[in-house]
Amino acid sequence: MDPNKSEGEGKEIKQITVESGRTAELFDMYKTSELGTLWPIDSEKFEQILFGTNDTNNETEVFIEEDENNIQGVIALKYKKGDPDSAVIIFEQVKPEEQNKGIGTRLLQKVFERAEEIGNKSIAFGGKVGSYFWPGIPENLHCNDFFSKQGFEVKDGPVDMHQEITNWFADKKIFDRIEEQGISIRFASELDSDSILQFEKENFPNWYDSYYKRLITREQYEKVFFAEKDGKILAVSELWDDGCNWDMLFKGKVGGGGALGVSEKYQGLGIGLAMKAWGTQKLKERGIQNVWIGWTYAVGLYEKLGFKVWRKFSKATKKL
Repeated sequence: MDPNKSEGEGKEIKQITVESGRTAELFDMYKTSELGTLWPIDSEKFEQILFGTNDTNNETEVFIEEDENNIQGVIALKYKKGDPDSAVIIFEQVKPEEQNKGIGTRLLQKVFERAEEIGNKSIAFGGKVGSYFWPGIPENLHCNDFFSKQGFEVKDGPVDMHQEITNWFADKKIFDRIEEQGISIRFASELDSDSILQFEKENFPNWYDSYYKRLITREQYEKVFFAEKDGKILAVSELWDDGCNWDMLFKGKVGGGGALGVSEKYQGLGIGLAMKAWGTQKLKERGIQNVWIGWTYAVGLYEKLGFKVWRKFSKATKKL
């Protein structure tokens, strides 16, 4: 039996790359569906995320099921070579008129088999490796039952948060608290590169490759800031002001921060709150109107700064 043939009606499942020239067809399928209405995105970002064209630390494989050269469904798998717990499905879609015909199930089965083939012991849906659309299953897509039936354990997951900051001001007490402890916050420079990377390796290794090694290598120091005391780094975060995946859902410029981590020894001192307040203040100075926080469980922390939950997601994992 041809391993690239699905079990349904002789339709073909095959892998494609960005060079295959099918991106326009895939994007048209996306933007004309409910997905494109609820989660509008531009074609360039769609291609970059789906095919991982800007990713540097992972592999991306995209599979389609087609009938007479017409795409019926698509699924995208990302993983790190040699990491048995890195497989993640970042996207799956079936044409509305082709749903309930087993296409989504066949595409999932193809990815399960591929993930096992490359040595993975589990697989998840959402963000985990490289660029991603969502950190989990979006609540507003109402597809938890489908993934549960496919053997995924589905439970409450992270949220995205948002705040319009045109008239926002940080409470001075937030900064007073860390200053009284001799802690200050500033942007990174080339001289800080080694210390930042060492901090991430020791404290947040998952962010070392996917965030800070990439930023430092590209010398994007204006996107990295940290808290320090007596020359020792206590926390690091990323800052960006060039829009998020979903900036079409907001009015005005969108910015935000990511990968905010405080070393365990210094947690509970108000450093995380001060870092987020400092970063938000810098974004406001750059003319940003909307701050978006993606993939967080720290709802209570960000609510102290006026942020509100914007979208909810479910965490979905499956043992292979």
